[in-house]
Amino acid sequence: MITLRKAAQVMHKPPQNANESRFLLACRHADYAGEPLDFAEIAHGAPHQIRGKGAAKWLGGFRGRPVLALQLREAISLHFGANKPHAFARRIASFRGLWRLFDRLENAGLEPIEALADVEMAHGSLWLRSEQPPAYSDYATARIALETARELAGLDPLAWMTLRKTEKKLGDVATREQAHRIYHALKRRVYATYDRWRNADELAASGRNLLEVPKEERCPHSGVTAADLHATYRALITASGNPVPSAADLLVALGHEPFTKYGRKRALGSVYSLRGTGISDLIAGLYPTQSVLQDFFHLFLIQTGWNPQVLLDIDVSTAAWATRIGRPEADIYRLISFKVRSGEWQTTICRGKPSHFPYQLITRLHERTRPLRNGIAAGLIPCSKPKIAHRSPWLYVLSLRGISVELLHEKNYHPDTAHRDSSYLSTLVDELNRSDRAKYEMQCHEAKEAHEAAPEPPVPIGNVTASDFRDIYIGNEFLQSGYNLVIAKLAAGHSNMSSIRRYLATRAWRRHSEASVRKLMDHLWGEIETHRICDPAILRALCDRGVITEQQRERWARGKDKTYLGMGCVNSMNPPKYIDPTNDGTHPCRNQHRCTICERGIVLPESLTDLCKREAEIESLRIAMSLVAWERSEDLQDEEFRLHGTLAQFDQIERASHLEHWRKEILAGRHQPLEWEGMHVAG
Repeated sequence: MITLRKAAQVMHKPPQNANESRFLLACRHADYAGEPLDFAEIAHGAPHQIRGKGAAKWLGGFRGRPVLALQLREAISLHFGANKPHAFARRIASFRGLWRLFDRLENAGLEPIEALADVEMAHGSLWLRSEQPPAYSDYATARIALETARELAGLDPLAWMTLRKTEKKLGDVATREQAHRIYHALKRRVYATYDRWRNADELAASGRNLLEVPKEERCPHSGVTAADLHATYRALITASGNPVPSAADLLVALGHEPFTKYGRKRALGSVYSLRGTGISDLIAGLYPTQSVLQDFFHLFLIQTGWNPQVLLDIDVSTAAWATRIGRPEADIYRLISFKVRSGEWQTTICRGKPSHFPYQLITRLHERTRPLRNGIAAGLIPCSKPKIAHRSPWLYVLSLRGISVELLHEKNYHPDTAHRDSSYLSTLVDELNRSDRAKYEMQCHEAKEAHEAAPEPPVPIGNVTASDFRDIYIGNEFLQSGYNLVIAKLAAGHSNMSSIRRYLATRAWRRHSEASVRKLMDHLWGEIETHRICDPAILRALCDRGVITEQQRERWARGKDKTYLGMGCVNSMNPPKYIDPTNDGTHPCRNQHRCTICERGIVLPESLTDLCKREAEIESLRIAMSLVAWERSEDLQDEEFRLHGTLAQFDQIERASHLEHWRKEILAGRHQPLEWEGMHVAG
C-alpha cells in the first residue's frame, strides 16, 4: 500500500526572479496561433483573497510549485495547447483544488509535494474524499496531465481511479413540436432581414447622392429623404474607402458641424429629422447586426444539429467550406467546419437555393460582411480579433462608442441585446408562447362551438439553449430511422457507438423516453378506471394523439366512421397533404386505402379482414404490372411495406385465412382492386 510520507513542516516561498517565459506556451489553436498561454499560477500560487470577478466563489489561496509546474509543462502543452486562451485558463484553474489539498496535507505534517515523483496514488483518493471534492472536469484535467507527465518522465503510473461523470439533471428540453415553432419564427426573422436589406438597397438606388448636390440644397428643409441619406452614405463609402463611416464622417462630408456648441457629438437625426435614418439604420441596411447574426446562427443550428462552437469556427476564407455534390442541377452542397475538441470535421448536406437553408445563410452573410473583412485587413476599422474576422462570417458593427467590428462568439451568441438578464432564445420563446396562448384560446372556442374535443394546450418552454437543437436533431434522426444507432451516430458526428449511446441516454432522448413511459401509464390506468377495459389500439391512439372523444369511441364500436381499410381515423376531414393533397376540409379523405402510412389512422382489432383485402389488392396489382413499372411505383412499395408491418401484429393463421378469401374474390372477379387514388370516400 502506498502511504503518504511525514516530514517536518517547512515554510515555502515562491521562487525569486523566476523566468516567466518558462511558464508560457504558444497557443496552437488556428484562431489564436502563437498567443501566449500562461500557466504560471500553478508555479507561483495564488493569494488567499482576490477582488473583482470570481471573488465571491474563491475558495482560498495556495502556494506555488515551480518544479512540478515545469515537469507538467510538456503534458499541459500536449493536451491543452490547442485550446483557446480562455479555455486554457479554465484548464489551469482545474489544478487549484489539488494544490489546496497539497497545502492542507503539508500543514498537517506530511512531506512537501514539490515534484512529480512526490505525487502518489493516495492523493487522488484523498482529493475525491476531501471537504472540497473536485468536479468531474477538474479531476479529469489534473489526472490526465499528471499521468502523461509521469509517462514522459519514465515514472510508474499513478493509477488514480476513474471518476464517473455526474449525470446532469435534465431541465425542460424543447420537444420536436416546440422546436418546429422556433424554426418557423427564426425563418420569419431571417426573411424580415432579407426584406430590410433589399429595401435599403432599393432606397440607395433611388436616392440622390447629396455629396454631388450644392450645399444650400442639403439643408434639412430642402426635402432630403431617407433614400437620399442611404444613397449618400454608400457614396461616401465608395469615395473614402472606409466601409463604415461614422455619423460625424457623414456630417462633415455634407458640410455640417459634427459637434454641438457643448462639445457633444451630433446625431444624424438631429440634423435630418427623418425616422429610420439614424447612423445605426444606415449601417443595418448594409451589414448584419448582432440580433440578425443570432437569428441566422440559431436557424442554421436547428437545421443541422451542429455544436454551436463548430458553427462559430466555420472558415469562409476559402471555398472549401461548401462543396457541390453531383450535377449542378442537383443543387446539393456539403458544408464542413473543423471540430477542434475532437480533431475531426463536422459535415452537413443541404440544398443550395432555398434562402433559409444553411448554405444560403452563410453565403449571404459572407457577401454582406466582405467589405468589413477588407476594411479590417486594410486597418480602416478597429476589430478586437482581426485574425478570426479574416475567416468568419459572424461579423457585426458596433456604433455606440465609435465604429468598431465585433464577432459573434461563445459568450455573446445567446444573450439578448436588449435584456441582458434573459437569453436570446428565452426571449424568442416567450413571444411564441404569448401568441400560442391567444391561438389556443381561439381554438378552444371554435372546438366548443363545433361540439368537438378541445385541442391540446401549448406547453410552456423553459430556458431553451442552442444545444437543445442538437439534442432534438439527433433524437429526431434516431426516431425517423427506426431507432438506428448508426444513423444517430452519423447525425451527431460521433467517432464511436459508445459516444452516441451515452449521448442518447443522458440528453433530450432520455427525457423523451421517460415522458413516453409516463404518458403510456397515465392513459393505461385512465382507460382501466373509466372503461374497465384497455384496447391496445385505443391506447396507442391516446399515446400518439392525446385525446379520443367518447363519440368517436361509440361510433367505432358500432362499426361507423371506418375507413376503406377498416381502421379508425382521428380526423378524416383533415388528412395530411401527402395522403390527400386536394382535400380542402369540406369532405372526408379520398385516399383511405393508404391509412397504414398515415399518422392519423388507428388500427382496430376488427380491421384485420380489410387490411388483408388491401394486401391481396397490392399483390394482384404487382402481378399485373411489369417489373419496371413496379420498381417505379414507390408509393405502392411503401404501402406494402407498412401494411406487412401492421399485419404482423395479428394472429398469422387468421391472417392467412382472410388473405386467401380475398385472393379468391379478386380472382373470381367479385372484387375489383383499387388502382387509382381518390376512388373511395367514406360514407
